Amino acid sequence: MTTKNIIIVILMVLSANILSAQTVSSYILPTKPQLVLENGGKVYVEPLVNTGEKAPEFGNKYSSTLSALINKNAADKGRIKGVYNSWYTNKLYTVVNSESDADYIIKGTYLIEANSSYEYTEIKSIAKLSNIPYFTYQHTNSVKASLNGTLNVVNASSSNVLTTVPLTATKSDSKIRYIHNDGPLNADNYIKDIAKRTIRGYSGVFTPKYVAKKYSFKKAKANKKTMEKADFKTTKKELKAQQKAIKILAEQGKIKEMGAMYLKIAAMGNKIKNLSKVENNIAYCYELIGNYTKAKTYYTKAGDSRSLEQLTKLIDMQQFIKKMGHDVTEEEF
Repeated sequence: MTTKNIIIVILMVLSANILSAQTVSSYILPTKPQLVLENGGKVYVEPLVNTGEKAPEFGNKYSSTLSALINKNAADKGRIKGVYNSWYTNKLYTVVNSESDADYIIKGTYLIEANSSYEYTEIKSIAKLSNIPYFTYQHTNSVKASLNGTLNVVNASSSNVLTTVPLTATKSDSKIRYIHNDGPLNADNYIKDIAKRTIRGYSGVFTPKYVAKKYSFKKAKANKKTMEKADFKTTKKELKAQQKAIKILAEQGKIKEMGAMYLKIAAMGNKIKNLSKVENNIAYCYELIGNYTKAKTYYTKAGDSRSLEQLTKLIDMQQFIKKMGHDVTEEEF
């Protein structure tokens, strides 16, 4: 690589570093629960009743996992430090410890079955170069485990069943061996596997899906074409100081303060070369704190159709939470 090309590459890297800025990660709510209990309320989860003999611990474990997940909200997730939208922490339901305190009762039954089998077939053959016959055996080891059950959601006051969720899972395997025999496959391992998959797959039916999203904020740039040289230098220096302050605010999770500074920068109008990027930053801040009305306004100004499309889904979730009877306040900065 020539010296000239090396210089160009270095300049490109420096340019990329100047344009990029801090990032902020938070949770968004992209999908509703599979099942919705009208207006939320208090929920009591009974241990599932085992109608068979296998996996007696499953009923308690499933119920405790379901209770924990119903009681969760975005702030409990832990993987993302900041949840800046106050109404994301609203719990749709509250788990209680007794039927007498509940609006809804979740109860059910389950049956886990498993069986393994072994069979062999004797194979006789005559060697091509000899009349000496030889014998071998085909060993077939098979196992199958299944889980079948139901969850019933009951209105505590009327005892009416509001909805039923089927619990089903199966796992089977068959292995063929020659000469050696592995013996029966361990059915207990298959029971454990379908129990884990059932807990993982069905425990979230009453809770919304939270997904982490990373917001990448862009630095504002002074517009050399709209200012005199002295004014350009002053503006450039001012933006650098503001950007430094914004970076600190981002690290501290102060989204409203960040948004207020970006509003101040946007008010500089044609002095800003990449004004649409700044408007996008403002929209990010509004989205992070849950003000989707203002976020929509600034995404529209910035011409960010992709973010507008996703915001539509978030607005739908916002309306859903309102219908559940929860307070949704769009905060300002």
